[in-house]
This record gives sequence, structure tokens and C-alpha cells, in this order.
Amino acid sequence: MNLTIIVHYKNWLECLFQTIYKFLFVILLIFSCQVKAQDVNSNNPQLEKILLLKNDSAKVDSLLVYYKKLGSNDDLKTAVKNFEKAISIANRAGNKIAIAELHTIIGNLHKNHGEFDDAMVHQNKALEIALALNSKKNLALIYTYIGVIYKEQSDFITATSFQLKALKYFEELKDSSGISKTMLNLGVLCKNQGKFVEAIDYYKKVESIYLKMNKPDGVAAALGNMAVAYSELGKNDSAYLAIIQTIEIDRKANRKKNYLSNMTTLGNILSRLGKEAEIMNDTIKADTCYSRAEKYFFLGIESDNDDFKGMNSINLATIFTYRKRYAEARGWLNKGLELFQKLESKKYLPNVYSRFSMLDSTMATDPSFPLNTRLEHSFQALHYFTLYNQAQNELINEESNKKTTELKVRYETEKKDNEILLLNKENAFKDISLKEQLSALLISKLRDEKNKNEIELLSSSNAISELRLTSTQQELEKQRLKSKAEAYELQLSKQERDLKNIELGEEKLLRGVTTGGSLALLLIGLLVFNRFKLRKQLEQKEAILRQRKAISADLHDDVGSTLSSISIYSEAIKNKLTHNETDKVMDLVNKIGENARETISNLSDIVWSINPINDSGEVIFNRMETFAYSLFSSKGIKLNFTSDKSLHSINYSIEMKQNMFLIFKEAINNCAKYSQATLVNVDIRKNNNLMNITISDNGIGFDPTSTNGGNGLRNMKERASELSGTLDIQSMNKGTKISLSLPLAS
Repeated sequence: MNLTIIVHYKNWLECLFQTIYKFLFVILLIFSCQVKAQDVNSNNPQLEKILLLKNDSAKVDSLLVYYKKLGSNDDLKTAVKNFEKAISIANRAGNKIAIAELHTIIGNLHKNHGEFDDAMVHQNKALEIALALNSKKNLALIYTYIGVIYKEQSDFITATSFQLKALKYFEELKDSSGISKTMLNLGVLCKNQGKFVEAIDYYKKVESIYLKMNKPDGVAAALGNMAVAYSELGKNDSAYLAIIQTIEIDRKANRKKNYLSNMTTLGNILSRLGKEAEIMNDTIKADTCYSRAEKYFFLGIESDNDDFKGMNSINLATIFTYRKRYAEARGWLNKGLELFQKLESKKYLPNVYSRFSMLDSTMATDPSFPLNTRLEHSFQALHYFTLYNQAQNELINEESNKKTTELKVRYETEKKDNEILLLNKENAFKDISLKEQLSALLISKLRDEKNKNEIELLSSSNAISELRLTSTQQELEKQRLKSKAEAYELQLSKQERDLKNIELGEEKLLRGVTTGGSLALLLIGLLVFNRFKLRKQLEQKEAILRQRKAISADLHDDVGSTLSSISIYSEAIKNKLTHNETDKVMDLVNKIGENARETISNLSDIVWSINPINDSGEVIFNRMETFAYSLFSSKGIKLNFTSDKSLHSINYSIEMKQNMFLIFKEAINNCAKYSQATLVNVDIRKNNNLMNITISDNGIGFDPTSTNGGNGLRNMKERASELSGTLDIQSMNKGTKISLSLPLAS
């Protein structure tokens, strides 16, 4: 009886749901018709014409063109709204490729306005569609766009990984244009990470591709970037040839903006060539290079861009410093500083203070000034270098704090999401428990019904045996009771089947609960591991921040120590002047100048070592080669520098970078000062888990056991010991060989 009511109730519910579903479908149909009518009846004839097209594919393609035009002319909010409307229409047409393309356009609009989070949301939606459709062309473009977003946020390593993914798809498609653009992006990313040799390799490949495609603008872009990379490596002759070709291409194409930018690059290269010529005592070449550089920097001053004006003001100040036109140099520096302060741009301030320090340092060593004036400029040089150091540290600390804050926000967000997920799981378990209870009640009711039917059958049998009827009546009664018994048996059989089905459902439900519980435990384990991983990342970030703050304190102590020594020398100068010992005054002034220059150099090395961009072996070895090349070129010494490629990809610690470079620097300085060599070989090799650095020359040599100027050698051995390494010095009258062996981190 109860089972019949349940079945009837179930059928009634199904009819009710079908009625509601049909009602909602009619409402949705009416609404879609109204929307379509509104679209068609809009006041825009062009849009009305597009919407009346019969073919959905043609309609979507036309809408893409229409909304792209709107997006380029409207503000961000209106443009995004138009493109989202186009997505809705493309969705109705089922054109997924068009939907992906529209998401990439919206993402690029957000990226151009600096809204990187919104940009990533749309690019990821486009990526999901492209992956599902395995559209290689769209995947290549989307990976390129995502790489650019990471580059804009200075995450060059992640940006590089996405550009390499894009390059793989462009190469599979044999798309020369896509390959060249992606390689150009990769070259810029390598340059931003200090990997100048790798960047030049990419630029050369890009130049070759664009030459085959007969695209001069692409060739110019590759050559311009190549010139900057060559200049950073100290190969200014190669940089000069590359930038000259770039300027000629831009001049023919009448690209004024590129032309002015490349003229500034040419000015910087000529400035460096002039300085090289001045070191080699070629005054005519130096003066020619300086004059040409000055002319190109003045062209840059005419730009409408304040950043560009500021940088060219600083460049002019450098040229005037080299030419000893100090008043003009200081005037242009002040103008550049004023422009950057007006723009509230901190990223240029370290460069400005560095040029101020260079100007005052040059004036402090110029013998044409009186002694007191030179002394004042020495103090000024140190003052500006202190400002440079503070500005540089502020930029580094701001970046570290920004990343630490982002990590904390991400950690807190994931923590809240995990708590919500756990709460939902608990609610799901409660629902399962409630269903179990309902199932148990239903099973109990069915069992009661079965028992009741069995009692009724037993009562009927007893009544039959007690009746004394005629044989005919008894037979008829038996037939009737038999039919009734069969009916009851059928009913009982059906109830037993229903009971078994319910028990089977209960078993399935129990298995589902067990599986869900296991998955929940696995999820909780993953969440705990993820929180542990994020906590470790936070601890690492905070440790790096503490380490860099400690280095900043050390820098402050170093500057204070140097100022104290200069103060002592200043008092000594006053005493010498009082006792008319003028012949000894110049020695003290020279010592002040040497102290200041040495401290500036040492502080520059320390600041370089703490910058995370310079952690890779390739950047370190490039700096070592550039330092040695610059020093030996002024002495007429030939340099052969080789390094093991397997060491380039390793990231080294601050302590390793600093001590390794300072040992190398001390060895190169000693060689340049005392060896009288004409050839120096530097070889850096990996041997098992060791880095072996060998510096050998063909000079006059010295006796390591009897030399008394042992501060430099002692410092080198102490630094090697701090790195758990060994330093071996062998010297004879045919030359000197220094072998440094350092353990690599496992």
C-alpha cells in the first residue's frame, strides 16, 4: 500500500518538473527573441546589416572586424564592453576560435593599461580554448602575449619560458614572421638578465630571417638591439657598426622616432670609444668621438618625451665631464635630476647620482684646481656615491618588499579558499549522512510491510482449515485462496526486489562515502603540503631581505671608515701646510683620491653582487671578462678568456659571487701593475663538483715566499678559504700562474 503511494508521488513530481522546465524554456525563448530584436533594431545601420547575415561564420568574422575598429577608438571600459558583446554573439554561433581571439584582444587592452591581473584572466581563457582545439597558431600567439605580460612585470625568467613555448609552435608552423618576433623578444629578455652573448645570438638569427623576408624595419630592430648588447660587453667597435646600419635603414624609411633613439645609442657608443682612445693617448680620435656624441645627444634633447630628455641631459653631462667642461656638465646633471624628480621616477636616480659622483671624482684628481678645492670635490664625490648607494638599495628593497607582499596575499587567499573548500566538504558529508538515514527508514517500512503480509496469509490459511464446506465450495475456496496467495507471493517478490535494490544502493552509497572520504583526506594532505611550501617560500624571501639589509649596513660601515681615513689625511694636510711642508701635501691628496676611487670601486662591486639579476654564471663571467679587457687594453696586454658553458646556467650565492670576483679582480690588478706581461690567459673549467679558475701570464714573475706586500695575496687566500676553496700561486722569471679551486653547491 505504502509502496504504491510512493510510486504515485514520484510520477507526480516528474510531471511537475517537466511542466516547470517547459515554462522556463518558453520564457528563455521569448527573452532571446527580444534580445535579437533589440540587436537588429539598433540605430547602427552597419551593425544591423551584419546581424541580418544568414551565415553564422560570416556574421562572426564581420563582427570581429567591426568591434576591433570600435575597440581601437574607444576608452578601455567601452572597448571591453563591445568585445564582450562580440563574445556573446560568437558563443551563440559556436565559433570558439573567434571567442579565443576576442579574449586575447581584451587581455592586450588590459595589459596596455597596466591591468596585468585582468589581462592574465582573459589570456588564460583564450589559452583554455586553444588547448582544447589544439590550435597551434592561436597557442603560439597566446603564449607570446602571456610572455609579454610577465616581461612588463619584470619576471624575465617566466616570460622566457612562455616565449620559448611560442617559438616551438611558430617553428612547427614554419611561420617566419612569428619566429623572428619571438626570437627578438627572447633576445630582449636575455639582455635584461645580463645574458648579452645569448642575446646577440638571437638578434643575429632575427637579422638573417628578416633579410630573407626583405623587411628592413625588422633588420633595423635586430641591429639596434645588437648594438646595445655589444656595447654592454665592451665591444664598442662592433656596436658602432651595428648602430650605423640601423640608423641608415631608419633614415631611408623616415622613421623619426626610431632615428632619434638610435642617435642617442650611437652617442653613447661614441662616448665609450672616445674614452678608450683617451686611455690609449689618441687625443685626436677621442676629441672627434666626443664632438660627434655631443651633437647626437643635443638631438635627443629636442624630443617631446621627458624621460628621453632627462637621459640625454645625463649623457651630455658625461661628455662634458670627459672634456673637462665641468660647469656645463653640472648644469646638465641638475637639469636631468630636475626632470626625473618632476616625473617622480626613482629608477633613474641611481644613474644621476653616479654621474654626479664621477664628475666630482674627476675634478678631485684634476691638478689644475687648488688643493682645498680638490679636497672639497673628494668629499662631494663620496656624498653623491652614498646617495647612489641609497637609491639603488631603495629600488632593490622596494622590489623585494613588493614580491614578499604578493606572496603573503597569495598565501592568505589560498588559505581562505582552502577553508571554504573544507567547509563545503563537511556539508557534503552531512548530506550523505541524511540520505543514509532516509534509506534506513524506507528499508524498515518495507520490512514491516512484508511481515504484515505474511501474518495475513497465515490467518487466511487457518480460516480455510476451520471451515466445513461442501467439497465444491471447498474447492472453489481453495482456488480463490490459491490465487490470492499467488498474488501475495508476487507482491512479496516485488517488495523483496525493491528491498534488494535499496540495499544495493546503500552499498553503492557507502562505497561513494568511502571514496569521497579518501579523496578528502588526499585533498587535505595536498593543502597542508601547499601551505608548508608557501611558508618556506616566505621564510626564504624574508631571509634574503635580512641578508640584503645586513649588506646595506656593511656598505654604510665601509663608507664611514673611508670618510674617517680621509678626515685623518685632511688633518695631516693642514699640519703640513702649517709647517710649509708643501712637497708632502700632494702625496696625501693622491692618497685621498686613491682611497675614494678604491672605495667607490669596491662599493660598486658589492652593489653589483647583491642584485639578483647578476646571479647566473654567464653574467658573472661576462663582468670578469669586461673588467679584465678594459684594464688590459689600456696597458697593451692581450687577453684570452675562456669559460665552461656548463657553468653559465648555474645561479651563485651573493657570498660566492662577491668573493670570487674580488679574488679575480685582485689577481688582474696585480698582473696589470707589476707583471710587465704582454699576454694573459684566463681559463674557467668545471671538474666534477669543483670550479677551477686559472690565470697565467708571460711576465717577469715574483717570489711569493719573499714578497712583503702580502695584504692583497693574504686577502685572496682568506676569501678562498671563506668559500672552502684553495688558492695556489706559482711564479718564476717566465711568468705567474694563479689557480683557484672552489666547490660548487650540490
